[in-house]
Amino acid sequence: TLRRKFVAGSDNPFAQRMSPKVVARAGERGVELMYQPESGMTFIVLDAVTKRPIEKYQASGGLSSYENFSRGDGDLHQEGRGRIGEMRPKSSASKARIEIKAVGYEPYEAQDIVLLEGRDVDLGMIELQPVPVLVVTVLDAATGAPVGGARVSLRKEPKPDGGMFGGGAFEAAHASGRSNAISTDSGGADFEADDPGFDFGGGDSQSGKTDANGVVSLNSFAGERCQLVVKHRGHAPHLSESFVGAGGVGEAREVRLNEGGSVRVTLVRADGSPIAGGKVEHRAAPTADATPMTMFAGNDSSVTDAAGQAVFTHLAAGAHEFRPDGYESNNGMFGGGNFRIAIAGAPDEGAKGWEAVAVSEGAEAALKLIAPTRVVLNGVIREGGEALAGATVSLREKSAEEMPRMMFLGSGGPEAQSDGRGRYALENVRSGDYTLTVSHPSRQMPAEFELSVGAQDMSYDVNLGVAIVEGRVTGSDGKPLAGVKVTIEPHQAGGSRRVSMIRMVMDNGDEEATVLDGMPGATKPVRTDDDGRYALRGVSVERELVVKAEAKDLRPAKSEPFTMHDNEVKRGVDLRLERAGRIEVTAFKADGTPASMVMITARLEGDADAEPQSGFIQQNGKTKLDSLAPGRWKVTAQSMDSTGPGAPRPAPLEQTVEVKADEATPVRFDLP
Repeated sequence: TLRRKFVAGSDNPFAQRMSPKVVARAGERGVELMYQPESGMTFIVLDAVTKRPIEKYQASGGLSSYENFSRGDGDLHQEGRGRIGEMRPKSSASKARIEIKAVGYEPYEAQDIVLLEGRDVDLGMIELQPVPVLVVTVLDAATGAPVGGARVSLRKEPKPDGGMFGGGAFEAAHASGRSNAISTDSGGADFEADDPGFDFGGGDSQSGKTDANGVVSLNSFAGERCQLVVKHRGHAPHLSESFVGAGGVGEAREVRLNEGGSVRVTLVRADGSPIAGGKVEHRAAPTADATPMTMFAGNDSSVTDAAGQAVFTHLAAGAHEFRPDGYESNNGMFGGGNFRIAIAGAPDEGAKGWEAVAVSEGAEAALKLIAPTRVVLNGVIREGGEALAGATVSLREKSAEEMPRMMFLGSGGPEAQSDGRGRYALENVRSGDYTLTVSHPSRQMPAEFELSVGAQDMSYDVNLGVAIVEGRVTGSDGKPLAGVKVTIEPHQAGGSRRVSMIRMVMDNGDEEATVLDGMPGATKPVRTDDDGRYALRGVSVERELVVKAEAKDLRPAKSEPFTMHDNEVKRGVDLRLERAGRIEVTAFKADGTPASMVMITARLEGDADAEPQSGFIQQNGKTKLDSLAPGRWKVTAQSMDSTGPGAPRPAPLEQTVEVKADEATPVRFDLP
């Protein structure tokens, strides 16, 4: 029987649902969705000193600190009046949050606002405290004329510990995106990273566009070391020298934009003939002192014309790099079109193919790029000598460092599926050494093969064997356990696992968050039958494997490492699950209300091989960590949100507790 969940909502996958979910069976009629009317907040914004209305500000709000904020009714607010709507609380524990930003004033933030179902709650008068302002005037360097429409960003310099992007770890990402960096492609429409709906800089940046007089006002970061980044389509981007923001009084700075230089790139084949419609990538040359502020600035691409040429204009003087499209980056960046997200601290393995050019002000440099030869790799996928339809075949360059791949990001290389006769074809493959991966829904683990691709089309057939692992899972009393989740994965020797997991936490308005994990070598689970038996079909061969079993309230177990051979059936890989304990975590804010947006991690002391256990506190101030082995566990609570705009994330809190079988151990954290 097929069971599906239906909800009312928008096409935006991150939007809040407009009705409670309803479970329906295939063919069922008369399914009703109960529409929940919106709640809202109204307010009036005033100057705290003059008590006059502030009419130009940005207001945003939502049901939690990590949910996509709903935008207000624009930036101009007559008599200072504003409203935030489209909020639908799921329970009395759901509280709202509001942020208000205006040039010349401290940002305002309020949390734990109790909403009225289907009605607006009046927040009354909100007073903003005046702060010093930095006035930036942007002029054309050659003529001295004002430059209107320039994007000016005032940004704090990244701290040595990487504080701007979280110190190099890809932490649980919340929807305001404050742990992410972005870049834009110049080939499409502008994407403004500092748009109120996409506050990627958090409290570490201020941004605005110059008016017709070339002037823009930004809140100053008093006493902080900063830089100005200025971009305009008709000029080269400008990165200022660092300076310390003035305190107490406003200040003014002038920026003169140069036209920049250009590079004419000609893309040709190995025989010298031009390639029309080919894509050329560009980036500023990496330097030893590159920072997240500069690494992702200026990356773009262009398509060659009929003569095989692409011209890159308004480039800042200095070193730039270009290459033909198609090289694997694997630098922790994903996305497409105009939008990319970079995982801070991920290694850049995309160093292949770049050619450096020195750009001078007012001059055009020329560069010829030879596109790598592209071939077709095809073949037939068989299993036990029979054609295997629906197999996924993918290529990954052997030089690409292994990174945990989220289930929705794919392998990152060319990919195809085999047809009804088992045939597949991978097009536009460059010469090089690859790992070919074959996976199929009926097989537990993907099969991998190493091959070298030359300058000619080639055929590569695969005949998969069927190695099977069978066993039984029992409890501490020796009785079979049904419904236990069983997985198999490559054995990782102690200390050899470089990255254990990437975890993304997404909130769609339900009582619990959706957690997406990316684990190297992780496979889909199977469940034990009523007699506790399981079978894992199509596992990897000629490598060490381990079988793992886990169930609620029971201690996870794993087998000793073993190696399988082609068409081998290994029986008797039995596992015994012992009774376990759990930790019940509660977290509270300084005012005693339940905390939200808190990552909880527990590690078993004295067992280096034990995997850490994680939980996430959404908005009710509590979570549980189940299936813990008896012993001493170190529990860490890390707030994933700042205490206010521009404030640093607080340090994690730790406690050590004793976990006993069949008992719940309470742990309370009082966050600062």
